[in-house]
Amino acid sequence: MTDEVVKKQEGIIKGGDVDVISVELFSSHHKDSFKLGDIWKNISIFENIKKNYIEGQITITETQALLEFIPIITNEKIVIKFITPSASEPYVFVGHLHEVPTRFQISQGQQIAVLGFISPEFIKNQKVKFSKAYNKTLISDMVKDIYEQYVVGVTGKTLTIIPTTEQTSRVVPTMSPFKAINWLTKWSVSPLYRDGASYVFFENQTGYYYGPIEALVDSSINKKPAATYTREIVLAQEGKQKEVGRAYYSISDMQAFTPKYLPGVVSGAYAAKAKTHDIVLRQIGESTRNYFQSYSTTKHLESSDENTMIHNDLSLGGYSDSFVQFIPDHYLAYSDQPSSRTTSTALTRISQLNQFFSKKLNITVPGDSDRTVGEIVQLKIPSASPALIETLGDADKYLSGRYLITGLRHSLEKSGEENKTTHSLYMELSSDSYASPLPEQTVHHWT
Repeated sequence: MTDEVVKKQEGIIKGGDVDVISVELFSSHHKDSFKLGDIWKNISIFENIKKNYIEGQITITETQALLEFIPIITNEKIVIKFITPSASEPYVFVGHLHEVPTRFQISQGQQIAVLGFISPEFIKNQKVKFSKAYNKTLISDMVKDIYEQYVVGVTGKTLTIIPTTEQTSRVVPTMSPFKAINWLTKWSVSPLYRDGASYVFFENQTGYYYGPIEALVDSSINKKPAATYTREIVLAQEGKQKEVGRAYYSISDMQAFTPKYLPGVVSGAYAAKAKTHDIVLRQIGESTRNYFQSYSTTKHLESSDENTMIHNDLSLGGYSDSFVQFIPDHYLAYSDQPSSRTTSTALTRISQLNQFFSKKLNITVPGDSDRTVGEIVQLKIPSASPALIETLGDADKYLSGRYLITGLRHSLEKSGEENKTTHSLYMELSSDSYASPLPEQTVHHWT
């Protein structure tokens, strides 16, 4: 940790405290940057595993007609740096100002403006459409080539790639770079997780990630969660930079979402069928997938033991007609061309992605600039019923456990006469399994 950061952290002793090191706006009309430290009121930074970019908004209140002097034409650069007690290094985000959704006067000579910013790599991505053919190439190498040729160089963010298996041939049909990379995920399979097809492409504060969700949740790789949160008062956790105040890892608000039954059925989470048509060989084929029979072949947040599955109605695996996918499949007409894997991975991918986003919690905790999407956290949720504590223990057996951070919002806000800044963190957590097994189904209501 730098001396500057150590100095900045002096006096930070409790959860929610944050040191905003700098907020700077760079205009194409001026050599020097504009310091927004005195006029910003709220900063929100959003990350989501389903998106290929980070975005955010900053609200400013000013009386010096600064926005008119700059002026703001939505092509500026903004750099935000802040740090919270648990972090060893500051969170640094470099954004491209791309919109001003709100701007109005509240009194004579005073105005409020909301400035929207987004990752500059995404802006560059939107400016490019390309077509390109790849012959007998790993899909991971295709992704690397696309990123390095069309995206990299804006802010120097790195792309972490989990290599794929099987060389294949693809023609990218006039797409933007990010759309092409997203398109390639459906054929991507890792040598470490050959039975799965859960590749995703997203940005977090460390850069870009292209790889399977299984690599993120594999307990043999990520043995220790990045943080443990609870609804009880706690002190600082092992491995943190310094001792911080009470309640730093406490959950102040929580919403729990049980896996939705009907959407899971009709989206192919539990059972699905693929019908293929080879227009070259004039052949048709059919395959099915049963969630309950294939559960142990893929990696899960808790374990691959069948006792951790998200449903106990085993009969759901037999309703393959609840979701039918039609897949053109003519690549096998060429003897030197390996299978496209579309048939073998389509149903697996659909089921896996549905599983990972089925069991959700939204929690609010004191700000932590270390947290980012793609990390694993542990939750310890006390049982809501005191009467059950004696028989079931003091933890909620179905809500407690390991979760993947799939979305978050860093919220920095000034309040009070002294404009004290507080940092709140809103996280969307997802899981595809339970830490404690669901009870066996013994009563069948709808047979």
